[in-house]
Amino acid sequence: FLLEAGWDIPQVRKSVTKTLDRMFMGGMYDQVGGGFHRYSTDAKWLVPHFEKMLYDNGQLVSTYAKAYEKTGEPTYAKVIEETLEYVDRELSSPEGGFLSAQDAESNHLEGETYLWRTNEITEALTNAGMEDDIEFTLSVYGVDKGTNFRDPHHPEVPATNVLYLIDHPDRLASKHGMTYPEFQLKVDVIDAALLAVRDTRDQPNTDDKVITAWNGMMITGYADAGRILENPDWIARAE
Repeated sequence: FLLEAGWDIPQVRKSVTKTLDRMFMGGMYDQVGGGFHRYSTDAKWLVPHFEKMLYDNGQLVSTYAKAYEKTGEPTYAKVIEETLEYVDRELSSPEGGFLSAQDAESNHLEGETYLWRTNEITEALTNAGMEDDIEFTLSVYGVDKGTNFRDPHHPEVPATNVLYLIDHPDRLASKHGMTYPEFQLKVDVIDAALLAVRDTRDQPNTDDKVITAWNGMMITGYADAGRILENPDWIARAE
């Protein structure tokens, strides 16, 4: 609504872009695997409720696409790309439609699949031959600042980390002496290594209902993204 009705008002434009930035930088966005969790449980977009819903991701793809159309902001294009890759990978029915959701829990533990401890990241990157990237990863994803999550239903489980970007990618790139494309390429390689390890963990259940209205939202997301980012594959997926 604000993109359509209030974009020419400077305060509104600032509010919209700040919100979009904070959402994809926070833990509500799955930094390693793409796609958005259901909502944030705090004021910082940091700790999510870990369920992932088709309708959220469909509408957010459309929203980020419309924001990209107005701003040309490359980080928004990246969010769209990663979110659609997630939907292709995890929420796509073999018959062609889209599945409804993924649970928040595995093994009755909130977010268990998505959470990381320092030693787990260190081991994953070491086994991938990426020892030189460990310090960078712990810093960029805020792990070196200490733990930020404890399961409220299982206080006996040690505290751990929701991964989040500690700053906007443009500023992180500058801090590390890189261009934004160089920074993003480095993060992509790290994320692929972490996702390969994460995929070996117990996974949350997927709700395999195919709901027409929710599919409509995701089809719209693919169509908007395909049109605005000129990607014929996404348009074909919508069709």
